[in-house]
Amino acid sequence: MEPRRKAIAILSLMIVVGCADTGPPPGGPEDKAGPTVLLTQPANGAVSQTDVKTVRIEFSERVTMPGQGSSVFISPRPTRPPKISWGAKSLTIQFADTLAANRTYVISVPGLLTDLHGNRPDTSVSLAFSTGPILDSGKIAGVVMAGDKAASGVTVALYESAGINPSVPIDSIYPDYLTLTGSNGEFQFRNLPDGRFRLIAYQKSGRDDRFKPTRQKFAVPDRDIDVGGALSLDHLNMTLTSQDTNQVKISSAAFTPDGIVQLRFSSPVSRRWVDSSTSSLLVSVGGTDIRALAVIPSDSDLVNSVQAYFGRLPQGVGSITWQFDSSRPALVFDSLKVSPVADTGRPVILAFFPSADPLLTADTALHFRFSEPIDTSLLADSVLVLKTLKDSAVVKVSRSMPNLFELVLRADSLKVGGGYQLVIDEDGVKDLAGNALGDSLRSYAFSILPPDSLGWITGSAQVFLKSDSLAGIGLTFRHLLTGRKFHWHGKRGAFQVPLPGGKYVITGFVDRNANRRFDGGAIFPYTPAETQLRYIDTVAVRARFETAGVDLEFK
Repeated sequence: MEPRRKAIAILSLMIVVGCADTGPPPGGPEDKAGPTVLLTQPANGAVSQTDVKTVRIEFSERVTMPGQGSSVFISPRPTRPPKISWGAKSLTIQFADTLAANRTYVISVPGLLTDLHGNRPDTSVSLAFSTGPILDSGKIAGVVMAGDKAASGVTVALYESAGINPSVPIDSIYPDYLTLTGSNGEFQFRNLPDGRFRLIAYQKSGRDDRFKPTRQKFAVPDRDIDVGGALSLDHLNMTLTSQDTNQVKISSAAFTPDGIVQLRFSSPVSRRWVDSSTSSLLVSVGGTDIRALAVIPSDSDLVNSVQAYFGRLPQGVGSITWQFDSSRPALVFDSLKVSPVADTGRPVILAFFPSADPLLTADTALHFRFSEPIDTSLLADSVLVLKTLKDSAVVKVSRSMPNLFELVLRADSLKVGGGYQLVIDEDGVKDLAGNALGDSLRSYAFSILPPDSLGWITGSAQVFLKSDSLAGIGLTFRHLLTGRKFHWHGKRGAFQVPLPGGKYVITGFVDRNANRRFDGGAIFPYTPAETQLRYIDTVAVRARFETAGVDLEFK
C-alpha cells in the first residue's frame, strides 16, 4: 500500500508542475515601457524664472542613473558645476551660481537613462525654461555617421562663436551646449538663441566634455551654423573623420638606389594635403633648389609615407622643405644624403585598374602605378597589347602619363559585354636606368557587363547652397546583396546611371574641390565638410528597365 501512495504523490506533483509550466508568469505582464516624466520644477516652457536655484524632475517609476560619461547636460553651461543628485524616482540639480538673465536654459538627460528593467524613455528627457520673458525657439538637427553606419552615443557640441579665439586651443574650451546622438545617429538641439555657433561632433572618452582633436574622431557640418539665419539647419549630415593636429614631422628621408626620395611622416597625414601641396616640395643640395617632379602617396586616405622623384640630384648632404600646411611652418628635414647610385633594381607594378569585377561601362581606362618612373620612350606598341578574349583580335590603345609614376591606356573600341586581356612583355617596360620589369609575359583580364544585364536609375540632383552652385556631384550606388559600390561623377541636374539588377542604397556629396572624393572637413584650419546626401529609400533596379524619378536634393 505504501509504494502505491508514493506513486500517486509523485504523479500529482508532475501534473502540478506541468500545469505551472503552461500558465502565465507570476507578477503580471512583462514591463516593456520606459519611464516617463511626471513633473518638473520649474515647468517645461516656463518663462520669467528669475530666481531658479534648484531644478527637479520626477519620473513615473524607479530609474537607474546613467553610468557612462556625463549623466546630465545643462545648456548653456553654468560657470561653476552644479550639484546633481539622483533619487529613486527623481533628479535634482542645485545651481552654485545665479543663472544669467534673459537666457533660455535646457536640461537634458542622455539616452542611457533606464528603469529597473532596462527600458529607456520613448523620447529624450529634457526641460526648457527661460530667465527672461521669452523662450528661445532655435533648432538644429541632423545625423552623425561612421562610414555607412549610424554613429550612436557620439557627443555633439555647440560653441558660441563669440567665445572661440583662434589663438586658444579648442581642447581648453567647454562647449556651451551638449547632446548625444541616439541609436540611429540622430541628434537635436532645441530652444537655442539666434546667433552664430561652431558645431562639432566627437567620440568622447572619459568624463571630460571638452573636445580633444589629437585623440578623438570628429565630424563638422557643411555650412556655417547661424541660428535664425537663411540656411536650413534641420537636416545636417555629418561623417566622422580624423585629423592630426600635432605638428607633423618628416621622421626620415632616404635617397634610394632607384633615384627616389622616400619620405616617412611622424604620424599619418591626409592624402588631400599631400595631393594639394606637391608643388611646394623642394630638395636643396649644394645651394641648388630642386622641385619635385612627381609624388606618389599610398592609395589610403591617411598617408604614412610618400615617394618623390626630383630628377638628377647633385651629390652631397641636402635638406628637404615642404610647405605642407599653409597655416603652419614648413616641414623641414636637413640631413638627406644624396650619394652616387647604381640603379640595378627592377621596377614594380604597385597597382592596376580595373580589378576582376566586371566593369559598368565601356568608357574606361587602364591604369598602372609603378614603384619608380618608367621610360615611355622605350615602350613599343608590341610591349602592351590589348586583345579580345573571344577571338584574340588586337584592340588599338593610346597612352598617356598623368605623372612619371603612372601610365594610362585608353581604347575607343571597347564594347559592352566584351571580355579583354592586356598582355605585357615585361622586358619592354624599363625604368630610367634601363632595368626591365621582368623577363616573361604578364596578363590582366577584365570584362564589361552586357547591356541586357543592366537597368537604369534616372533622376535629378539639385544643390541648394549658393556657394556650391558651380561644384560637381559624386554619387555612390551600393548594391545591398553584394556590397559592391558603383560611382558616378558629373554635374548637377539630370543623370542616368546604368546598373546591374538589384536593390541599391544611394549616397552622394558635392565635390567642392573636384578631387572626386568626399572631404569631411578639418579643425585646423577650420574647414566645413562637403555637403552630403543619403537617399532615404532603397532603389530597385531591374535589367532592361528604367527606375525613374530619383530626385536628390543636397540641402
